[in-house]
Amino acid sequence: ASRTDSTIWFTGPERGSARALHAVTTAGAVRTVMRSFGSLHLGDVAADGTVLLWNENSRLGLIGRMRGDTKDRDLSWLDWSNSPVISDDGKTLVFTEQGVGGGQEYSVYLRTMDGGPALRLGSGTATDISKDGKWVLTVRLNPAPAQLVLLPTGAGEPRVVTSDTLVHDFGKFTVDGAQIVFGGYEPGQQPRIHLQDLSGGAPKPITPEGVVGIPSPDGRLTAFDGKIYSGDGAPPRPVPGLEADDRVIAWASEPRGLFVARRNESGAVQIVRL
Repeated sequence: ASRTDSTIWFTGPERGSARALHAVTTAGAVRTVMRSFGSLHLGDVAADGTVLLWNENSRLGLIGRMRGDTKDRDLSWLDWSNSPVISDDGKTLVFTEQGVGGGQEYSVYLRTMDGGPALRLGSGTATDISKDGKWVLTVRLNPAPAQLVLLPTGAGEPRVVTSDTLVHDFGKFTVDGAQIVFGGYEPGQQPRIHLQDLSGGAPKPITPEGVVGIPSPDGRLTAFDGKIYSGDGAPPRPVPGLEADDRVIAWASEPRGLFVARRNESGAVQIVRL
């Protein structure tokens, strides 16, 4: 909205997701007019400078249970706790803190599933935790393009896993811990799944362009759009028992199968195993 012919008023975040009210002149001079708790949204500006605003105060959190729990536990930390990953033993949670609390490059936190205090490991977004619990695989957003970085859960220094021209979206450790499977793409191309040794070397594409689904624990198969794609280039095959509206969310470990989100007749979403 414009208060005068030479000034434009707008709302936007300086960091995180909380919007403040700003003004910018046609010459490019920017100033902050007002900040508030939550996120301001601009409706209009009158000729006398009266401003119509509304304030949004939203929060994203995490709720979970340990094995044996009889009720839910709030595992959120700051204002936008997101993307939870649970360790194999079910005792440790890593997650991404976005919003104001997470900062411009977001933050990766670790806490125990019994509700212990959260420990900030570094910046980026969390995508997986190693089988031994010593490393968290993250996506470092800056500088572009986004790369995969290992953050230690204890003493140690971060370890850069990838350093290439791919934009990396997410990553998972293979079951043996020797490789990572990740989604990524070259600028101007469609994303696909890649496999890479943690010891080094170039990533190997294992799905066609445009196929970015859920990789199996060993990195050999990918579930995408109702089909299973093999890393050896074999033609994809349909998933037996998968219904049209089912959404694959994870692979089961033993025996091999898929966890699927399925809506029942009442409209509720259930997790089923195929």
